[in-house]
Amino acid sequence: MKECLSSLSLLLSALLLTGSGRVAAQDTPSAVDFNSQIAPLLQQHCLECHGEMAQESNLRLDTFAGIAAGGKSPALVVPGSPDDSLLMIAIRYADESLQMPPEKKL
Repeated sequence: MKECLSSLSLLLSALLLTGSGRVAAQDTPSAVDFNSQIAPLLQQHCLECHGEMAQESNLRLDTFAGIAAGGKSPALVVPGSPDDSLLMIAIRYADESLQMPPEKKL
């Protein structure tokens, strides 16, 4: 599990550190700590439906391979382009038909 979280940390940190394109070049994004900021959110809000025991929409978020493969829709993460990443679209509630987690916006 630690290897999975390390792989996820690299992927999600790279995605989140790229910014959204709306940030001015002189603005430096703060570093994201996967273990303290990302992993707890995945554990609390995502892994019940998209983890080892269940993979709704064929999506598994507890492994790097699962994130890289995507689910029903590939390209869950578009490195360097968070606005085009399905994961970011879903958690931002940017698309009415895809809002994750479904209970409430993070």
